[in-house]
Amino acid sequence: MMAVLADLAAWEDPHGAVASVLGEATSRLYVRQRTWLEAHAAEIFGTAEGLSRQQQIAFTTALATNHAHAQLLGLLRGGIEWSLTSGTELAVGWRGMRTPGQLIGDWITTMYLRSSIDRDHPLLDLFFEKSPLETRAEVLGHIGWSFMHAKLVDPEPLARAMRLWDERVEHVRRHPEEVGELADFYWWARSEKFPLEWWLSRLRAATELHPNLRTRGMLGERLAQAARTFPGLVLAIVRNIINAREDPEDFRNYDLMERAIPPTIAAALDSGDAEVADDARKLMNELGRSGFIDLEGRVNDLRKPDA
Repeated sequence: MMAVLADLAAWEDPHGAVASVLGEATSRLYVRQRTWLEAHAAEIFGTAEGLSRQQQIAFTTALATNHAHAQLLGLLRGGIEWSLTSGTELAVGWRGMRTPGQLIGDWITTMYLRSSIDRDHPLLDLFFEKSPLETRAEVLGHIGWSFMHAKLVDPEPLARAMRLWDERVEHVRRHPEEVGELADFYWWARSEKFPLEWWLSRLRAATELHPNLRTRGMLGERLAQAARTFPGLVLAIVRNIINAREDPEDFRNYDLMERAIPPTIAAALDSGDAEVADDARKLMNELGRSGFIDLEGRVNDLRKPDA
């Protein structure tokens, strides 16, 4: 490594191996050779004016192999700006589960959630303005996925995530053609970190805005549990998803049909709300006519004994 530091010209190897080493070592270099790294950051990771292939390899490897950190974000900022504005498919130095575009979004949103940058930071705006729709959806979904795997999420990151989601929903309301950005909200609902009524109301909004929102088999049990507290809200969510089917006899959503619908209808019928109960009865009859022939019996088995 010290030989590389002494002669950066040596990193122009045809395979990008040295560039990968520099990218992977970014955090260690920052701790042990901070002055040197800061002086050569543009040379290694590129600038907003452009990245060579070697710089792309170092840049993407740094994103993939180092934890997001405010100071490192500053060193990589030029490369991030160029990547987002140019639309160039970057040379990948370290292949993993996340694409360079997703990693850029992960880094920026992580810094926002940790309060290292504010909502008006140019990189956050740039990411949501320039990134492809699918990348934005993946990065938003990854926030929920990350929270799901965290033992504890502090109140401030949680609050910031909630504000960010609400902002993106408002963006979709203004630009309905970008509704795909909401596609991976099921991770937020599955995470068990957000207040129950909050994620239910946002899931309902997503099912109203997105014509074919998928739950990926993730939410059946969560919705069934939530129906005990908010039967009307869960019933509306389930109905929205059911109504989005192109074929009325499409029962491929096994998780929803088996785990969510019977307990949700049962809870709605027992809710004491005549309007909610009437809607539940209508849904049960509709699904029965569509082929869910044992639904009424299953619902009755789940109802309160005195119902």
